[in-house]
Amino acid sequence: MKELILIRHGEAEHLTNNLTGGWSDHPLTELGMQQAFKTAQSIYSYLLNNAHISLYSSDLIRAQTTAQQIQSHLKINQIHYHPGLRELNNGIAKNISIDDAKKLLNPITHPTLDWIPYQNGESWRMLNQRIDTTMEEIHSHTHDDTVIIISHANAIICMIHWWLNIKEDHHLTNIMYSIDPCSITHLIQDKHGCLTIKKLNDTSHLK
Repeated sequence: MKELILIRHGEAEHLTNNLTGGWSDHPLTELGMQQAFKTAQSIYSYLLNNAHISLYSSDLIRAQTTAQQIQSHLKINQIHYHPGLRELNNGIAKNISIDDAKKLLNPITHPTLDWIPYQNGESWRMLNQRIDTTMEEIHSHTHDDTVIIISHANAIICMIHWWLNIKEDHHLTNIMYSIDPCSITHLIQDKHGCLTIKKLNDTSHLK
């Protein structure tokens, strides 16, 4: 794997209906479908001459639908759906309103890296560990130079940490990135072999 392209799914219904995200499984809105289509067009132009691409996606419906648009434009034979690419597990707050979820929120504990916001959910450390394991699996199984992953905001932050080999607790707690719906983040190995960020949270193709 010489380059990694990370795409957040398009706008989903929970973002407009005051519902929790996480492992809640809501479809894209009409705007989200338009965003996915524009992103697929942009990725097609961006990777026009690249024939060696693997496409992976979270198995949640909002990511699947976005990935299917990209598959169609790039004419990739297969999407590899992987539950390890899901968003932070919000446990008992799944599929409820944000207002109701606030009532279920566990008191903050320290270090916050190990705080589990909701019963049966994940801490930030647990999400990082899950993403690390999943990315190592993808890295060991793919023989293509370019890997595209459709996932979720917090999961993508962890993927960037994995690419840059950020492991220290202090950095995992404090280094964050904005990841907007259908944004494109492009991570590469430069000519010196250094792992770098070429593009971060780019949404210019949606304007």
